[in-house]
Parts: sequence; structure tokens; C-alpha cells
Amino acid sequence: MHHLPTTLEDGPLRRSAGVAALLFVAASVVSMLVSGPPVVHVGQEGLEHSLSGRGLAAALTGLAVVTAGLVVLLLAVTYLAQSLGRRSAVGALAAQTGWGAGLGYVVVLVGAAFPAGAAAAWASDGGMALETVLLVNNVRNFAYLAVLPLMGVTALGLGVAALTDRSLTRWTGWGGVTVGGLTLLALPAAAVGITYAMPLWLLWWTGVGVSLLRRPVPAAVSTLPSAVGVRHT
Repeated sequence: MHHLPTTLEDGPLRRSAGVAALLFVAASVVSMLVSGPPVVHVGQEGLEHSLSGRGLAAALTGLAVVTAGLVVLLLAVTYLAQSLGRRSAVGALAAQTGWGAGLGYVVVLVGAAFPAGAAAAWASDGGMALETVLLVNNVRNFAYLAVLPLMGVTALGLGVAALTDRSLTRWTGWGGVTVGGLTLLALPAAAVGITYAMPLWLLWWTGVGVSLLRRPVPAAVSTLPSAVGVRHT
């Protein structure tokens, strides 16, 4: 991964990344208000209320909104991964790992969870048997469970990269390490019906977005051997 030139770090790209993070949060909240959150442990009765009660248009609108938010989120993840991780090999590896996990998070949701959710809403609207709708919707539910580790690794990777650079240490750094660790623990918690990862994830991106809008990312001097050529005389 090529790093951004230092002359761009404190300009429009940083502010664009901050706006992108906040747009993702806004899109996620709007989507949940319109189409409702994934239903994992509610069974057929809860599924009927979630899908049939809201209607096909609401479900598809919510999926379209959150898909746009996820695409925009890639800008924020890529900016952070390219701007951080310059002071050490550990930081560079953490930044690239965070970027890869963030990309995987978007791919799994857009490629697996959302098509299954749309298919379940379509089937429910068309009067298909509720047992079949529940089966299709479970693909969406399990895709959400599958991305929890990716969410945790994204936050952890970017957090470690920020701490090694001593840049954006409050929200991206310590916040990322804390949220990442708690999100990794959210997978076994979700298996027994305790869900808290998404609010924590959205809160973290809100803080990251605001911090990117409020302060520049200090230019870090790279200590990686391949970053600077030194001529001995």
C-alpha cells in the first residue's frame, strides 16, 4: 500500500475522510430507523413483525441507504490506513491489516448480508411461507455475526497504527484498541443474545470522524528501511 504524500495529510483529504466516517454513521442510523436492525434471536413472530410490518419498500430503502454509507466508509478506512503506520514496521502492518479487515467488512455485508435481507423482504412481501423467509433471513443474520471479527480487527489495526505513530491517539488510537477488543468479544456474546457491537462501532466512527475534522494528522517521519534512500559519502 502506498502512503499519502505528507502535503495532502492536512488538507481536503483529511476532511473528506472525516465527513465520510460521519456519513457512514448517519446512513447506518437512518437505515435502522427505516428498515429495522437484523433480528437474530426473535424467531418467526419477531421476523414477521420486522419484515411484514415494515413493508418491502422500507426494507429496500434501508438497505440502499446503508450500502451507500458502507461505500463511503471505505474512503475513511483507506485514508487512515495510508496516513498512519509510518514510524515502525509494526505500525505499517497494523494499518494494512486494519484496511484489509475494513474492506472485508464492507464486502461481506454488501455481498452476502444485504442480498439475503432483500430476498427475505421480497419473499415476505410476496406471501411466501414464513419458515422459508426465516431461513433466507438467517443468511443475513449470520453474515452480521461473521463481520464482528472484521469490525474488531479494523478498529484494533488502525488503533495500533495510530498509537505507534503517536497520532490521533485518543479516538483512533486508544479508542480503536478498546472498541476492537470489545467487538471481538461481541461474537460469543451475540451467540447468547447479547448484542452491543454495532452501537459501539458507530460511536467509535463518530469520534474518529469528528477528530479528523477538528485536527490534522501530524506528518510522521518513517523509519522503515524502504521508505527513504540514504546516500553515504
